[in-house]
Amino acid sequence: MPDVATIVMLGSQHVDFRNFDVGLSTALKIYPGRFRGLYGAAQAAELAGDNENAGRYYTKLAAQTSKAGGSRNELNHVREFLSAQAKAADSKGVASARE
Repeated sequence: MPDVATIVMLGSQHVDFRNFDVGLSTALKIYPGRFRGLYGAAQAAELAGDNENAGRYYTKLAAQTSKAGGSRNELNHVREFLSAQAKAADSKGVASARE
């Protein structure tokens, strides 16, 4: 099975990303906190539609790189995802408050 980066580049919609979960969990236990490991796990979760785990991994990555100065494309994506997730949570809170 191809790695996450290859699948993302190809834009494959036919891969069951849940299969990555076991391998990613193992890799993250052996190498906790590795940038590529966390980013790959977050991407796989996001592509699988598992925004809860994607957010969890992206949040860890954001905390780990909070003092990083530079603008890597990956970090821009992390910020965009977390910002969109926060906006979605805010709009849910507003909608439930109106009910």
